[in-house]
Amino acid sequence: MVSDDDTEPRDPNVFPPRPHEFRDPADDKIETLIVQLARQEPDWGRRWILEALRRRGFTLDQAHVDHVLRKYGLPNLDL
Repeated sequence: MVSDDDTEPRDPNVFPPRPHEFRDPADDKIETLIVQLARQEPDWGRRWILEALRRRGFTLDQAHVDHVLRKYGLPNLDL
């Protein structure tokens, strides 16, 4: 059902709204820590960074660390 004017309400079942992406503020903190560790310890790769974060009480997987390193153009020495 296409309308020439915007006054006609749309049927929500035809095109349901997309869900909003939820970003946890803790993700920003983890991302910041990953970048800081990678810059402070240039010889560390994904595994060392991941272990350092786990010792600080964070739970995350290797893919998350890989994603952040690629996002900021930092080397991943484990590859």
